[in-house]
Amino acid sequence: MKLILHIGTDKTGSTAIQKHLYVNRSWLLARGVYVPLTGLGKDNGHGDLLAGMEAERLTELADELTAARDAGYPCAVISWEGMCFMRAREIARLGAALALDKPWLLVYLREQADIVQTGYLQELKTDGSRVDIPDFHGLIWRPSRLRALRYCYSPMRNYASLLRRWMTIIPKGQVIAREFQRDLL
Repeated sequence: MKLILHIGTDKTGSTAIQKHLYVNRSWLLARGVYVPLTGLGKDNGHGDLLAGMEAERLTELADELTAARDAGYPCAVISWEGMCFMRAREIARLGAALALDKPWLLVYLREQADIVQTGYLQELKTDGSRVDIPDFHGLIWRPSRLRALRYCYSPMRNYASLLRRWMTIIPKGQVIAREFQRDLL
């Protein structure tokens, strides 16, 4: 069975995709696309399951995927944008737990400068913190300076690094990277 891991990235419509997987699960099943119920949330895809990476829950997911394959489903989709932030050891653990034999990676990417800007704006919306231009080049190490540098220079937002981490378990020819285009969402 082909297993597609949709790992999102920030601000690329991941939540909309995950809501559609949840709402349209029956429609997808009827067309041969299996969306596992294990850990599936209404608004965050499989985030509740994958955020904790608990061995028992991963085994439950693996068993469900095996049953789906045995039932004849040719394709399954697991989605959570938090997977783009997984470290190499978490990716390897996920790959081993799911015994991935035909994994595919689906990732939508935004322009790097755009993702830094939207990530910063998202941070302002969620915690109300303020970061000013001097925080990016100032000499004083304040919390706002650390937040500014974290968003601009985070290795977790480096797309080349992201793809390299995932390609430890996903073969090169099975990586689908697409530019996010809002009008096509």
